[in-house]
Amino acid sequence: MRKALIFILSLPIATAWAETADVLEYQVHEAGSPPYTSRFLVTPRWLRLDQGEGSDGYLLYDRRTGVIHDVSDEDRTVLEIDPPRAGRSPPQGMRLEIVPIADPEAPTIAGIAPRHYRLRAGGGECQEIVVLPGVMDSAVKAWREFIARLADQQALELSAGPSAGEDACDLLTHVYAPEKGLKLGLPVFWHIPRKDRALQDYAQDRKVDDALFRLPKGYRRMGLPQAANPPPASSRNRRAGRPTTQERGSRKRRAIQ
Repeated sequence: MRKALIFILSLPIATAWAETADVLEYQVHEAGSPPYTSRFLVTPRWLRLDQGEGSDGYLLYDRRTGVIHDVSDEDRTVLEIDPPRAGRSPPQGMRLEIVPIADPEAPTIAGIAPRHYRLRAGGGECQEIVVLPGVMDSAVKAWREFIARLADQQALELSAGPSAGEDACDLLTHVYAPEKGLKLGLPVFWHIPRKDRALQDYAQDRKVDDALFRLPKGYRRMGLPQAANPPPASSRNRRAGRPTTQERGSRKRRAIQ
């Protein structure tokens, strides 16, 4: 009886870490705001993006269905983002160019030489990225899938008419070709206007609580319109590469890189 009781009492501890995930953790520096953490947890089924321990909301991407669930603990809501899959072909003559930058003095990371690139369009510089090729490929692949679904939503909103001030860089890196930088490797450093993302930690098959990949019960579910209607101004910020209101601890509409 005593042995059985000990076994039963040990079950919550034994099942607390019932999932393994690839982990990417970044520190994000955004102009005019204190730095914050951006954490990716990736399994074969899910990608979760949050602000680390104690986040008051998160994004949960279902890799099987292609649906992004935007969870707010503050509002007790789940916004479901499931746009039609778009072709997202850029207009003729609009092209995102990747320019390698020689950096022979760059130190190796985990024995791998990082590679440095600039992304250019329309004669201007859009982004700068330093990557580790061949590192955390499965996690980066999930990130690309996630970014593509966000871009599908952007393409749907764009079909209602472009917003003022959107240039070739903005359209290519957020709508037509946002995955292009991630095809180069694992980002170690990623600079876009007014925002820097620096890798702090990465790991494969780390034990995590499987509750992190569940949607909360009792939250109100909402969906975004599937028709090409003019979006509210706040939804225009749901951009790959832009700061997320969720990552900063506030709610409403989110934008993820």
